[in-house]
Amino acid sequence: MDGKYNKMSGMNKIDSWPLFLVGLQFVLSLETQDLYFCLAGLVLLLFSLAVGLSTASGQTPVVFFDKAQIEQSDLGDCWFLAGVSPLCNSNNLLAWVCVAWDVKCGVYGFVFWRDGGWTSVVVEDYLYITAKDFHRTQAGHQDRFDNRRVIWKDTYQTGFSSLHFASCGTSEYFWLPLLEKAYVKTHGDYQALSLGWTADSIQDLTGCVVDYVNCDILLDPDKLWAELRAVSGEHIFALDTPNGSSRASCDNLVFDHAYSIEGGFDYFDIWTCKWKQLVKIGNPWATRQGVWRGAWGDRSKE
Repeated sequence: MDGKYNKMSGMNKIDSWPLFLVGLQFVLSLETQDLYFCLAGLVLLLFSLAVGLSTASGQTPVVFFDKAQIEQSDLGDCWFLAGVSPLCNSNNLLAWVCVAWDVKCGVYGFVFWRDGGWTSVVVEDYLYITAKDFHRTQAGHQDRFDNRRVIWKDTYQTGFSSLHFASCGTSEYFWLPLLEKAYVKTHGDYQALSLGWTADSIQDLTGCVVDYVNCDILLDPDKLWAELRAVSGEHIFALDTPNGSSRASCDNLVFDHAYSIEGGFDYFDIWTCKWKQLVKIGNPWATRQGVWRGAWGDRSKE
């Protein structure tokens, strides 16, 4: 990171990578089958504090991560984002992943646990957007100096809504797409993140030992419940739903999908005079689709 900063400072320019691989299969699966036209090249995010940096006078900037800002794109990396979400609540563990940055030069340093050791990754703040440039549209071909190009850029090529991959929801923060880009760099391209296991993402982000828990063969359910209640402490959990022959769901939960586990709660039901054990889960889609609609869910009679 220091070497990258010194190089960019000496050249008096921000860091840039003219082509960041997306993955051939992913590109060919898009409508236009053209890398440049599909992703419209790269866009430089010109926000001075766009990655969620907060600083006080004379203090070092601090990065704040909020799980509520996580929003998945069409890329099938729900397993990675479901592993990111619980780390936002666990003593801000993601701060150990985002280890260095320089907003002025536009470079950000991350570390991931890969192949038995920590691997450092440096990325620049160029991110893929979906909309092509105005002069490449039908109207733009007719008159590339049309005044509508400014409106087009402000509407379709600016801010979180313009990003092609993961975004921080409706906020103007960009820590998530930068984190995703750094993780992509360790895998080679974006296509490599399509489909995976949440256990792998949690291990890559923390370096901790991970294990799979099958609730059907638990020896001590009470022990697991105690760990779920302390999910923001020593343990981190995520949920992989089983495979399904179709995209059908159980009480609106999607099969073959990854959810984050935000904690376990004991709730006393005054109507039955019994304690209920409830688990709160989060969907990286950040929409009403794919959320639990059964008992004790949002808008349920309970």
